[in-house]
Amino acid sequence: MAGERYTQEFKIAQVEQITQKRHSIPGVARRPRITIKSLYNW
Repeated sequence: MAGERYTQEFKIAQVEQITQKRHSIPGVARRPRITIKSLYNW
């Protein structure tokens, strides 16, 4: 979603899905339609 702004809390929750719950990056990105690049940047 180009230009979409996400809150810090939202970003943290998404990163925790990857780092703590061991979900895949593409899987986490697919759910709320975030780009994989954004997740790596967070």
